[in-house]
Parts: sequence; C-alpha cells; structure tokens
Amino acid sequence: MLAVGSNFGVSNTGVLYASGVDLTGKITATSGEIGGINITNGKLDVSAINIGDLSGEIGGRNLLYNSASMPFVSSGIKGWRSSGGTASHIDISSPPMAGITGGIRCTNSGTSAARIGIAQDGLTNRFITGKKYSMGLWIRANTSFTSEVAPQPIWGNGQTTGSKIFNMTLTTNWQYVSYEGATLTGTQRDSYSAGYVYASNVPAGGYI
Repeated sequence: MLAVGSNFGVSNTGVLYASGVDLTGKITATSGEIGGINITNGKLDVSAINIGDLSGEIGGRNLLYNSASMPFVSSGIKGWRSSGGTASHIDISSPPMAGITGGIRCTNSGTSAARIGIAQDGLTNRFITGKKYSMGLWIRANTSFTSEVAPQPIWGNGQTTGSKIFNMTLTTNWQYVSYEGATLTGTQRDSYSAGYVYASNVPAGGYI
C-alpha cells in the first residue's frame, strides 16, 4: 500500500482511493456510481434522477410527422394543410435553428385582416389518452402587425382544452413560442389533428 496522508492511496493491487478529490479531464467507466447515479453497461441510469422543480418530463416522442421539412399536402396526412388562408411549402435557407429545412407559408388571400393557420391530420394511434403533449414553433411574417398566436398540440372530437394564446407583434424576424400542458381528454384518437397553430389579424395579402 502506498499512502499519502489519510485521504489518498494506492493498494498493491492497483486500487486507487481518494477523499475530497477534484478530478479534471477524461474519466472512463463502464460500471459503478457517480453522485448517486449508477453506471450500467457503460450507460448512466437516470431512472432515479430527481429533477426538482422542473415541470417537464424526461422522455417522449415527436407526435408530428415531418416537423423539420414540413411538406404541404391538401389532406394533411403526414404533412401540413391550411386551416384558414392559402398554404404552401417553402424551403428555409436561413433557419432559426439547426435541422430545419422547410416551412409552411400561409397567406391571407382575402380582402381584410383575418385569422389563418395550419394543422396536421390523420395521426392514427399516435395519441394516448391521458398523456400530456407540448408544442413549440418558430413564426415570422412579411410585415409587422399585432396578433394573437395560438399553438394547440391537440385539436379534435371532445378536446376542449389545450391551447395558449400569445399576444405579440409579429415581424420579419423569427420568434419562438411554446405551450406545455395539453392533456388528451377525448377517446377518438384517430380523428384528431395536431400541431394546429393560428395567427389572427393577418393583413389582406400578408403571410406568416
């Protein structure tokens, strides 16, 4: 045994022990425990992590199809459809975040300010009753105007809750809004739309 004081030593079998040590650099381990978190088969077991005051949940999956490329289809099956206004797919050359390649442009083709938006249909068996769904989106417009922007993760038969209204000024710059906490209360899962979002007061000829 080689020991330096009472807090550090190496046994004759190569076992290192240290107390109050501050390690820096690369540490490789395939088993054991760090700060109460177990290492199993080279992976951290986070099942027992206490996330304290955070209101979110670890895990989940993307309910929507093609949320990065956002293809437009008239029926909304695995793509996006208009829910007021005239919608079409556009390529995004300067996305607000990495991974986004496309978007949906929704235009108010009427003669006065209106509420326009998009949604996705046909999400067969992707909803689970009683589970909570959240939604975030990037939005911008071709001109500045005040608007109510409402992301709604779930929309359909018997679902009367699950949206949040943001009173904001839309501009030509990207802005991010999100809503957490829509719980599926209905049971007709195959009939629901998802990813529904609208913006109000879009000027005639304007788009988001």
